Amino acid sequence: CVRLTGCQYVIVRNIAGTNSILSGGSAVRVRNSSDVTVSGCLGYVNTVGISVVQDTSAATMSRITISDSEVYGNVCGILYTWMDSAGSYIDDLTIDGNVVRDNDLTPGINRYGGIQHGASNSSTTVTNSDRGVRGIAITNNEVYGNRGYALTTYGARSSSTRPSRIASNHVYGNNPLGLVDAHAIWVGASSNTIVEDNRVHGNTGLANGTSGSQVGIFMDLNAVNTAIVGASNIVRRNIVYDGWMGPSQVTSGAGAGIYLLNQTGCLVESNVIHGCATGINIDRDTPAAPAHVIRNNTIFDITGFNSLTGVGILVNVGNNHTIYNNIISGCSLSGLFVNSALTGVTESYNCIYDSNVPYVVSAAFTTLTPGVMAASDLTDDPLIDERLGYLLAGSPLIHKGTHSGYSRDANGLQRWN
Repeated sequence: CVRLTGCQYVIVRNIAGTNSILSGGSAVRVRNSSDVTVSGCLGYVNTVGISVVQDTSAATMSRITISDSEVYGNVCGILYTWMDSAGSYIDDLTIDGNVVRDNDLTPGINRYGGIQHGASNSSTTVTNSDRGVRGIAITNNEVYGNRGYALTTYGARSSSTRPSRIASNHVYGNNPLGLVDAHAIWVGASSNTIVEDNRVHGNTGLANGTSGSQVGIFMDLNAVNTAIVGASNIVRRNIVYDGWMGPSQVTSGAGAGIYLLNQTGCLVESNVIHGCATGINIDRDTPAAPAHVIRNNTIFDITGFNSLTGVGILVNVGNNHTIYNNIISGCSLSGLFVNSALTGVTESYNCIYDSNVPYVVSAAFTTLTPGVMAASDLTDDPLIDERLGYLLAGSPLIHKGTHSGYSRDANGLQRWN
């Protein structure tokens, strides 16, 4: 197979590589290089289909592109790693237009799945400033049938030329056997990262056990050092639906369409979420941290499977969040649930329809204390298209929201205010 080390200005095109199964074995492996394009390649039955490796202390790899390639039957589809030392970066990595399918068919491998980062989410030394990936673009990929996580990044932030961006990917049918705790799109300890226009559906979580949650889009923290959080991220215009997880899960985040865990100052807008156990979940934020804005989302057919799920928008931790112009319909527990210990959380111009208790302000899921809805809220049938989530003609919601700028929803349609 093809290995590039210390190279610059190289194009690798139309290479088929297989049976590279030694440590780090890949159809194409790009190591400590810059300005390299891998295009139209095929990688199957390797340890990794295509890999990008930065393993030099205090050094940077720049402008690597992996495009229009197909990887399948590997332990990991596309893997990018950087050295866990200060000043080690991968800048402007582009992973675009690839088919990443049916990887990690070998039980017992720790690093598994579709498009994966190589830094441990439990590392206590990775911070948001001194190492990681900057300006990564994971776009227009079809990711399906992989055992485990479908698409991940970690420690992402802006480069000097562009923000990090995960966009326009189709992510479906991953972790089909439910053998591991897995999520569809996972973004850990990242800042100024944009997750937009992805279609995420039919992915499976851990089938048996109590810890494993199958989240559609998971904006996560550092699992060991909780001071390393995500900040100023944007999640918009995604369509997330029909996630599945085992019935014995006991966490409130299980089966969420979008989950913000230890994030600060994020914007979640114009997403369509349905057929999940929870719509949008905000958890474990620092109370004094910059608050989130949750607006213009359409959430419907949310059916919980335990006493902690079945909520359209769940605000469990963090003060001063702003929640407005959301459509929430058909939630088995509550349309909007806000922990009563929080302060400064405001909601307005939301439509909450056909939910057990529309708005709850309570300290515990066992006590569904109704909150006082804003005068601008509606409880009418929103008349939404239950395939795509847009408002039908004659909807009582049209022109009843507060104007937040002209925008399009997850289907590319002009959104009514």
